[in-house]
Amino acid sequence: MLELSAALLRAETPAAAVRSAVQGCFAHLRVPLVGLLPDRAGTGWFVAAARGIGVRRGDIVRSIEGVSALQLGRSTRSRLTVRVAQVVRNDRVEAIAAGGAVLLAMDVRPDHRAFLRTAGSLLSEALTHLGAVGWAQMRNDNLDLALAWTAHELRGPLVGARAALGHVRIDDQGPKSGELLQQTRNELEQLADLVGPLLRWSAGSSSLRKRQVDLVQVVGEVVMSCRNEFDHADLVVRAPDTLLIRADARQLLGAIGNVVRNALTYAPQGSSVAIDVEADGESARVRVRDRGPGVPAAERHLIFDPFARGRLTSETRGGKGLGLFIARRIVEAHGGSIGLRSVRPGTEFCIELPLPAGGRLRSAS
Repeated sequence: MLELSAALLRAETPAAAVRSAVQGCFAHLRVPLVGLLPDRAGTGWFVAAARGIGVRRGDIVRSIEGVSALQLGRSTRSRLTVRVAQVVRNDRVEAIAAGGAVLLAMDVRPDHRAFLRTAGSLLSEALTHLGAVGWAQMRNDNLDLALAWTAHELRGPLVGARAALGHVRIDDQGPKSGELLQQTRNELEQLADLVGPLLRWSAGSSSLRKRQVDLVQVVGEVVMSCRNEFDHADLVVRAPDTLLIRADARQLLGAIGNVVRNALTYAPQGSSVAIDVEADGESARVRVRDRGPGVPAAERHLIFDPFARGRLTSETRGGKGLGLFIARRIVEAHGGSIGLRSVRPGTEFCIELPLPAGGRLRSAS
């Protein structure tokens, strides 16, 4: 049974899992076996694997024609059993339901049934896992499509705005206006430069330019940018003097900035947003905590999806629901992860990034 379990774990498709189950049962029981899966239309069956049935395969295929795969109840299994038993002239046929598949075993003795039930249970778990993996892959493909669409839609307006600002003479403005105009131009340039790499990531190619980067300095630039953007920004930073990692500084700046901006959006007036930079073992972390209303449990698994906007956001705040999605993709492209947890009050996001062997953390003496 251990060999069967290992083979099922290695299976990459439902058909491969059924083949492994049939092979494992045949090796142990030495009885004819057939593994069935629903056809693509969902109206019938096809033989995914068979062992020990010889020339009877064609007869078995004909016997299961017309038996619906839409029902996996006792009556359907019984009908499969009867039809196959008739065509192969064998009264000892056992049908084992295994998730969406069926194992048909012939010449079954009473002492075979426990093994067959266990094999069916293992196959069912394997098929459930493969179904979840397939759904996740499909969902990830859809997210990549959304990312490509988003990058395409954003690129034109950003480039146009940057070009328009290029015709404005900063020298003609007052000192404060000139400074804000320069800051706006710089941020538009960063956003426009970010869109291209995002578009290439969605097509499956990496565009990171990793170098040695001081994570503390990156966070400092984020803080400066957010203080210019949010009039009420009260950001409290706790960090060592230096924390060196390998990263694309510009991309990482955008990712952390999106998380901090999200926190500031939800932070009540007069409250602070805490940013902690730390290292532990092989990881560097940036924690961002606000004192807002928190993320409802029902929305937490969707918070990093494109265009996902919480109920409170959709009612009272602007935004397109892209910031956390883009942040997640950038962090994951660096080999890191991003998650959140509820705290009282508010929410804490944690960005975790790999700390290279040469990474250094230095605190003030």
